[in-house]
Amino acid sequence: MAIKNYVLDRADLEARYRLFHEFALIDQRRYYQRTLDRNRKASAQINSIRAFMALITGLASALAIFVVTIQPSCATSAFGTAFAAAASAQTAEAPAAPADQDATAEASPLENCGGWSFVLVILLITSVVAPAMGGAFSTLADLYQWDRLINVYESALENIEVADAKSPIADMDLKEYRASLQAYSLGTLSVMRDETAQWGQIIKTPDQLDAFIARSMAESQATAASVPSVSQLKTYNEDELRRLQERLDEAKALVEAQRVSPPPSPVSPPPSPASPPPAEPTLPIDDDTGGG
Repeated sequence: MAIKNYVLDRADLEARYRLFHEFALIDQRRYYQRTLDRNRKASAQINSIRAFMALITGLASALAIFVVTIQPSCATSAFGTAFAAAASAQTAEAPAAPADQDATAEASPLENCGGWSFVLVILLITSVVAPAMGGAFSTLADLYQWDRLINVYESALENIEVADAKSPIADMDLKEYRASLQAYSLGTLSVMRDETAQWGQIIKTPDQLDAFIARSMAESQATAASVPSVSQLKTYNEDELRRLQERLDEAKALVEAQRVSPPPSPVSPPPSPASPPPAEPTLPIDDDTGGG
């Protein structure tokens, strides 16, 4: 049974357009706008905190310098050893004073300082802690990249508006309506595909790599096509099988001819004949019976 090609009429195209427009483009636009507002809010909060910490640091440093200027005696109690060492060096160079005058000179700066010493300590701690907190929030902003995401979703929102401009209208005829609907849907899907990378770039392999892969696949397919399959081997006639068997026998004979025979084993020499036993020595016999 032949497959019948189904052609969409005007009513089908209009129904598909309304569904795609409501559940694809409008829904995606709401997502972009909601994500953009959230990132803008987070970025504004972080930037406000960083600016506030910078302002606190500047004010604390300026007030600390002002307090040290108008109340230099408070710096000794606030800064501690550094100013105390400088004061002791100056005292060693000066002539010795009576004990009563020394006690009065040590007590009078602290009495005149009042609460400025505590204020100076607070200002110094603030001028050190506030920049550290500002740096921590700067690291948080670099980690989440709110400013970069704002640019990405702003671009996606603008591009989806451009895709919406290609939407078909009711005054078009069937051919123009179908072409406009296709361009509108492809443009919307293209924006959604570009946004999935979160940086506005499509992850795409180079054209040279795609061409090399296609060429390698074509060569492998051509090589596989040249190899006979099992069904083709079964169609060989008896003559071809006989020729194959003859070639196989020739190859076996060539292997046998080239095979080297092992060298003969060495022959052991025959045993030598046994030598006669040595004769026993004889003693000389004196003939005493002879004539004298």
